[in-house]
Amino acid sequence: IVKWSYNVVDYFDLSREVVALSMLLFDRFFATKMCIPSSDLVLLTSIATLHIAIKIRESAIIKLSTLSWFGRGRFSESRIAAQEFLVLMNCEWLVNPPTAVAFVMHILLLLPDNLNLDFKREILDASRFMAELSVADSFFISKRSSVIGLAAISISLDQCRIKLPLIESNNYLKGVASAIGVSHNDAEILAAKRRLHLLSLANVD
Repeated sequence: IVKWSYNVVDYFDLSREVVALSMLLFDRFFATKMCIPSSDLVLLTSIATLHIAIKIRESAIIKLSTLSWFGRGRFSESRIAAQEFLVLMNCEWLVNPPTAVAFVMHILLLLPDNLNLDFKREILDASRFMAELSVADSFFISKRSSVIGLAAISISLDQCRIKLPLIESNNYLKGVASAIGVSHNDAEILAAKRRLHLLSLANVD
């Protein structure tokens, strides 16, 4: 489902953060369901949440008929629209939560001003990549987006070609972690970092 969603947004040159939002809504919808969903319901809901996410995060208008085509024509426009309404009702219309990528973007604004642009760009690209990896892994379903974002930045700082002085890096991470209500050495952050590291190694292979 995640791969399919990325294929759709890449085809239309949309922000890949749309997929992150879509999967947040997708997971919230199924979190309230007690039975195992059918493959048809999974695909239908993924189309519905993707359309909702596109309408929230993008100015481009993607017609339901187009998404229906990407879904191999298995669902009519009216059925997709009906499923969108079910998702909205299930989520109580709270459908624009911050994603891990959004946290990455905001947290990186707190980097020291004296850092060169190449360093900041490398950290941004690496952190966004890490955040995107988390979207496809069920390990992160229960994790807060802020935790994933901070873990993504922390591991990117560790792996960056241009090294930030250790004291400066630690002070930055401590300050950000304090702002979101955790310790930068919190077990949740460390577990997220380990998982992201494994995902990045698997992605390279």
